[in-house]
Amino acid sequence: MTSPLSRGFYCPLLFAVVFLVIESLLVAGPTAPAKKPPRCSSGALVTSLDLKVAPPAGGEQRPLRETNAIPAGYRIIYTPGHFPSGKPKDSRVSLMLSPVDPNGKVEVTDPVRGDQTTEWKAPFRVGVAGLVFGPEGLNKKKVRNMVTADSDLITQLAEYAEKSTQAENLAQALAEYDQQANSRQNLEAALTGFSGAFNLSVSKLDSGSSVDERAAIALRAVNPTMSTYDPLSSQGSAKYQQTATLAASVAGLFWGPSVTAAAGGTALFMNLRGMMFPSTDLRSTFAQPASGTMALCAARETQKARTRLAYLWAAKLPDLDPPKLVLARPAHVAAGLRAEVPLKPAELEARFLLRARDWRLIPSGSGKAVPVRVLPATASGKLGAIQLDLTAAEVPAGQYVLAARWDWTEIKVDGDVHVHKVMPLAGAKITPESGDRLITGAGPVAVELTGADFQFVNKVSLKKNGDPVAKAMPIETIRQDGAAPGPKSTLQVAVDARQLTPGTYTLLLEQEKSPATEIPLRILPRHPGLDGLPLRVNLGEKQPQTVTLRGEGLDRIEGVSAEGAEVQLLPGRAVERPMTVRLLDSAQKGDRIALRLHVEGVHSGVVAQGALLVAAPRPRVSSVTLSAPPEAPVEVREKELVAGIPRTFSIRATGLDNTTRVRVECDDPARTLAPVSVRSGQSSQGAEMQQTGPESLFLSLEPGKVGPPGCGVSLVVETDGEGPSDAVQLGKVVRLPKIEAFEFTEQKTGNGLYVATIEGYDLDTIAKTGWNSQEGHAVLALPSPVPGQLQKQSLRIALPWPPPSPRAPIYVFLHGESTGRLTKARL
Repeated sequence: MTSPLSRGFYCPLLFAVVFLVIESLLVAGPTAPAKKPPRCSSGALVTSLDLKVAPPAGGEQRPLRETNAIPAGYRIIYTPGHFPSGKPKDSRVSLMLSPVDPNGKVEVTDPVRGDQTTEWKAPFRVGVAGLVFGPEGLNKKKVRNMVTADSDLITQLAEYAEKSTQAENLAQALAEYDQQANSRQNLEAALTGFSGAFNLSVSKLDSGSSVDERAAIALRAVNPTMSTYDPLSSQGSAKYQQTATLAASVAGLFWGPSVTAAAGGTALFMNLRGMMFPSTDLRSTFAQPASGTMALCAARETQKARTRLAYLWAAKLPDLDPPKLVLARPAHVAAGLRAEVPLKPAELEARFLLRARDWRLIPSGSGKAVPVRVLPATASGKLGAIQLDLTAAEVPAGQYVLAARWDWTEIKVDGDVHVHKVMPLAGAKITPESGDRLITGAGPVAVELTGADFQFVNKVSLKKNGDPVAKAMPIETIRQDGAAPGPKSTLQVAVDARQLTPGTYTLLLEQEKSPATEIPLRILPRHPGLDGLPLRVNLGEKQPQTVTLRGEGLDRIEGVSAEGAEVQLLPGRAVERPMTVRLLDSAQKGDRIALRLHVEGVHSGVVAQGALLVAAPRPRVSSVTLSAPPEAPVEVREKELVAGIPRTFSIRATGLDNTTRVRVECDDPARTLAPVSVRSGQSSQGAEMQQTGPESLFLSLEPGKVGPPGCGVSLVVETDGEGPSDAVQLGKVVRLPKIEAFEFTEQKTGNGLYVATIEGYDLDTIAKTGWNSQEGHAVLALPSPVPGQLQKQSLRIALPWPPPSPRAPIYVFLHGESTGRLTKARL
């Protein structure tokens, strides 16, 4: 036997439902209350009726099309409605019941008058319920014999009813989108959801195409077998060119002869015709809701001569007991919004959730239940989540239980539903610690916000201030106060500052149906960087020690603090800042002290770990003994170091070790010719140093190599670990003349002075001469070279005559000195 599914006999039912919903979505808008008598949106009204189910002992009567299961003994009640033509008393109806048990037999009732209320009792648990309506009567004998005439009738009837039920489910799914404003988008969304549930391909409807084109696309979307049927061919266009709306065009295509032929050729229709209705034209119908009843609609076709019409409608029951639904975790939803609520795995298919009715939230305490809208979160598969829609409900904040009706049983979803009022985010702010991490070039940075309830924030973006063309950039939400649902006192977002320049920005937080909340945010310049760490500070210092911070961005440092030391930052430059350090009594050798840099714009500061190294006391020089100068032609005074004459020094110092070195240079480093830095047993710039004991050093050097005349020579003793000692003055470098010859002349200069001549070396150092250290007379000219001896000089001087004593020595006054120096030059 040919399967009804292979012949596509259910197409009229499916297409008719699509037509009905499309008409309401794209043409008429929201469905208006039906008027009496009911009418079909397309096709002809066969009759209207009410077919309901009730428990055996009474109770609420439920529409059969909305009933999930009919156990044995339940009552099925038929109530007549409107008869558009003929004689109602001649009409007959017969009920066909197929059991859930595939091994059972179909039960067909005797025909009864169609204008009278009739009640039947279900003989078994019903899987399929069908109704045959004959406006002009039905053959009782044929009806009674039909059960035994065809063993495949139960299978065929189940398939027929399944497609009828599928069409009705499509109608319910499409109706869910009727609330939205854009009807074209509603239809696309409805067809897309239906395709997911029944594995169909949906093409997008183009509002710019013609009515006939969109009609064909809609039909092909719900029935791929129609893909070869082109209603827009020259013949088809002529047939439907008079239609004015998409719904009317779809209806015209639905009732086309090719579709009717497919339906009329199925095995079920042929068998029923032969067994029940010889001389009867049997037609399929679809049900359309009409003011609490249902209207049976059929194609507008001409009745054949000498035949009677009969119409078949059937519905397949899902045969589902009340499902057990459990929330995966307590649900937290916002009043006035939609929310997806996860469930623990349930055996119920998602599409069957639509068969639950009267959804409501029941307060955990006192208060009235609030009707709400509940849909499956997905169109196909097992039910894993529901969509709780509170957009049209006035639900006070509080704790609730979600409940619904399943036939005659109330079902409650196990788990609490917490409804929250969406609170403004005016108090939201970025934590100081998070703000400190927002540094240009860093990222992604986890930024934490506090000061509000963030559980309903659905979008975060970032916009640069002062840039009129800048667009807000979406920001990723990392974590909302843990994974558990409920109020969120913190919100973490990821800000990628790698491409952001320093400056002010605005963080935008959005909640559904609320204006965006603006939160100021600043991208900081890179933190100041310190080079050359650690800086050494020594124990045992009575006065604050001065160290120098070096690096970049130091001008942004507003202050410095440390544990274990008192520090004070001094004015300086962006690359160099002096700082004083006073160690506390608790400091010990080897401690590494962190510095906290208080940087402009950084709340918690920048920590430089181990920036200060506590060292042992510095070396201390207790004494320096200078060797006696060699005999010189000119007087050498105390602390004078004659250039060209080597000197030796005996140094007493503490804090010495095997890294000790001696450093010698001018007090004014700029005047140093060649600084001396020498370790024990080594030599540098002609200087040598030996460590002669645990606290004694011996140094020899030629002072003139360290600095020029006038240079004050200082000595520092230092070690690698503890640093330098205080500088100790060794003396002052001087250059002294050397007089080898002295001769008077008889030439007078006036004022009782006579000209004399001296010869020697470095005579340019002499400014005056005299017979004592207090009175001097200016030289008469600059020194001149002695012929044949380029280094030797001759200098003319003036002295009083006679000298104070025979062979009296002369005194020389060097430039810049007020007292004369005794020389060995004599007459």
